[in-house]
Amino acid sequence: MAFFFRQALADFDVRMYDPHEGIKLANRFISYLEVLQAPARLPAHVQAVMVMRFSKDKTYEEIAGETRTPERTIRRWVSQGLEEMGGIIWD
Repeated sequence: MAFFFRQALADFDVRMYDPHEGIKLANRFISYLEVLQAPARLPAHVQAVMVMRFSKDKTYEEIAGETRTPERTIRRWVSQGLEEMGGIIWD
């Protein structure tokens, strides 16, 4: 998520004066914002696991240890979170 935000800002900084890129950039930036807002619409337990996995770069094993949840369940929640975020963003 942080990568998308950094990339959106970098794209904006580089292309903000290019009139040919203006519309594409605006549409792309909205997509980045949707990606950043999507986790807030997930169930709390899925959101927490997604933040640990992607913002804090923790492994599934580390997350399982910290949350005292089986690793298989953590993997399922991450998969569920990615699927739900895809639905939120693309629907």
